[in-house]
Amino acid sequence: MLRELLHMSIFFYHSLVRDLTAPKDFLDPRFALQLRRSYLQAKRPTLANMIIIDEAGDMTVEVVEKHDSLRNSNGSRLTKETAQFKVRKDALTNASQTLLRMLLDTHWKESTQSVVALGEHHVSSTEVWLRVIHRVPPITTVPFAEMWHLVAAIDYYELDVTDFNAWFAAWYDRHNPEMYKPRELLFPTWRFGHAKGFAQWTQHLAYHGVGHVTELNPTELYSYRLPSRIIRKSI
Repeated sequence: MLRELLHMSIFFYHSLVRDLTAPKDFLDPRFALQLRRSYLQAKRPTLANMIIIDEAGDMTVEVVEKHDSLRNSNGSRLTKETAQFKVRKDALTNASQTLLRMLLDTHWKESTQSVVALGEHHVSSTEVWLRVIHRVPPITTVPFAEMWHLVAAIDYYELDVTDFNAWFAAWYDRHNPEMYKPRELLFPTWRFGHAKGFAQWTQHLAYHGVGHVTELNPTELYSYRLPSRIIRKSI
């Protein structure tokens, strides 16, 4: 109980930092009760949500998405969502050498499982790359920050990033890029080959920015950055 109270206090602190009006609310018992309910709900195991990628699918893959900040008493991130996807094995193995080894090599335990656990990944970005490699209608409603998680999955599974250029172009056209910070747009427009968008925002920063042109990563995936040489060559 003491360990849970300690962790809840950390949870309260993060909530207070995010809300400048919280100090007066923190004195209200209803505020503490609401936060405790949120904490306990995050701790509660979540049932897997089934997403159909291909009706003709012959296998199921599962991913677990973790909270960025909520952790248990052992310091492990709490589960945010678990999702299963109905997919075709041949689509996975044709697109990825990593998945080919995982699913066909009998030395891997995944090769004999009916539900293959892909580990910790964001659900939204997983659905994006599964739809792309299955050549089925894509989704373009994913949040902007998912771009970095998508790139991480593309690199991890050795997927061809150029297969995603058309998808990103559709996402870019659907959303208003001006609602995002120009520095945040540099990496995804570059990585997904959107030359027009990349040129637009590098020129915008060169003429309207202060100091050197730098990018901004809104996620915790700090290793996914735009090489400085790319910025220098584009200005």
